[in-house]
Formats: sequence, C-alpha cells, structure tokens
Amino acid sequence: MITLTRYSFAIITTLFAFSLWSIPSFAAETTVTVELNWFPEVDDGGIYEALAEGLYKKVGLNVKVISGGEKPHGQIELAARRYDFYTGGEMGILRAIKAGLPVEAVGCMLQMPLTAIITHTNVHSLINLKGHPILVSENGRSSYWPWLQKKYHFSKSQRQPYLGSIAPFLEDNNIAQQGYITYEPFIINEHKVNCNVFLLSKIGLPGQGELIETNSNYAMKHPEVVKRFLLATIEGYKNYLSNPKLGNLLIFKANPSVGISTLEYGYSVLKKGCFITGNKCRIQDIGQLNQSSWRQTYAFMVKWKLLPSGVNYMSGYNSSYLPKAVQ
Repeated sequence: MITLTRYSFAIITTLFAFSLWSIPSFAAETTVTVELNWFPEVDDGGIYEALAEGLYKKVGLNVKVISGGEKPHGQIELAARRYDFYTGGEMGILRAIKAGLPVEAVGCMLQMPLTAIITHTNVHSLINLKGHPILVSENGRSSYWPWLQKKYHFSKSQRQPYLGSIAPFLEDNNIAQQGYITYEPFIINEHKVNCNVFLLSKIGLPGQGELIETNSNYAMKHPEVVKRFLLATIEGYKNYLSNPKLGNLLIFKANPSVGISTLEYGYSVLKKGCFITGNKCRIQDIGQLNQSSWRQTYAFMVKWKLLPSGVNYMSGYNSSYLPKAVQ
C-alpha cells in the first residue's frame, strides 16, 4: 500500500479541485438521470456525496438518481435512452455490444468488483457447496453464475433466486447466497450468525466495478455533459473516501433499509481494500478505466462461453471523456 504524505495529498487534492472548479458557470442546468444497478448502497457513495455537496450543480448539472432494484437489463434501458447514465459492469456491456446496443463505459468508480458468495461457517471452500441451494440474483445469473457453475460443477437446480433478503440464509444452514462484501456480511453478523465470505475477484472473476455507462449516441451529442458528470462524480468519490458522512446520510435517506452503521462498515471495507482507488491505493486513479481488465473480462467470457469470440469488445470502452490525468 502506498502511503500519501500530508504534502502529496494536498497537491492531489488541489489538482482535483482545480480541474473541477475551473469549469465556467452555466446559465441553466442540464438535467441528467442516473440509474443504479441495485438499491442505493455504499458503492454509490461518491455519487451521493457529489449530490450532497452540490458538486453536480457547480458544473451545471441537475442529477436525478434512480434506484435500479432488481433490474438485470440496465444496458437495454440505457440504449433506449430511458436514462442518461447507468452504473453497470463489464460483462453487461460486452453482451450489449454483441446485441448491437449503442452503449459504452466512460469511467469506473470501483476498481474491483464487490461480489462475493457467502456461506455458513461449516463450508470452508466453494467446492463444498455441491448440492447446497445458492441464492443468485437475475443479474448474477447472466454474469458470474455460468462461470461459477462450470468451475465448481454446480447443478442448474442449485441456483435459486436472490431477492435482496438474508432471511432464507439465516433460517437454513445449508443455504449460500450472493452478496456484496460491503453489506451482507455485516447484516448477517448483526443477527448473531457467523459466515464465511468468498470474494469472487480473489478466485478468478475479472473486471472492474461500478462502471459509469452511457448511450454512445448521447455521448457524441453531449460530450461536455459527459465530461462534467464524470468530473463531479470523481470529485464526489474522492471526497467520500476522505469523509463519507454527507454521502452516507443521503444514501440512508434514499434507502432507509440500509442503516448508518451498515454504511460505515461498508465504507471501511472500501477504504481498507482500496476498492475505489485500485490496487496501488492512489487517489489520482479514481475514475480510471482499465484496458487490461477489459481484455481479461473479454477473454474470460469467451473461455467460459459467455460470449462468442470476434466481438468488437473495445467498442464499449471509451476513456476520452475522463480528465486527462485519469485517462
């Protein structure tokens, strides 16, 4: 882990602030909509921090955040221009490209995915889950589940729907479920139940998390809007990492089912694991798209027959709207 001195952190902070506040004021705000890939949680912290601090308004944007909930087809809605931005993942974009949808990733706010499989403590390896019910969302079914199923020889019948509740897990010691490392383990422990957590990125799942996606045609028509949205969002994540209080309060207001203590736990996991800044834990890398990760995800999907070879996978990758220091 790289340790930032007070002096170097001040320089980085000044550079980010200069890039954001050097944008001229706008006579009228442009309204943009952002759909989340789930309910508001800690991984959206930078977006809510930017809202709470008025960072979007300072760059002339009126940002409206829509809770996605259990919606596995965010790229389809994005392509249909129901929303201007979507917080998705690499696999979803690559499938959308194969389907001919005009969508692309323009930034990334989590450098590693948070998805995990959570088991009871009597399961010490995912190999031991054969025959156990595994609760997986619709989004997971069309992304990591085919790989996980083939890797560990799970049967199709083992996958059962995950609807966002840990109640089935608490009631049945045989059940495993998907979850975010920042959320479900804390909630489960609060119910006096211990669990084991298997972070999928540690066992071979590639990719970044919390991609900022948009409609390619929209981006071409409104490049300055995309740039301003990314600039303020990056600033929001930087500030959230420094002090999450305002962002967490706004997340709690949008999603009261997530308690403040849960958000504080999730924040500590994000910060300790360098999920926002990446493996090098550098503040200046926030927002960065990773070409290597993109290629790895494409190769992974082809290998596990989640995507045919020959797809123009780089057409969904566009870092040109990011600040120069992040590209």
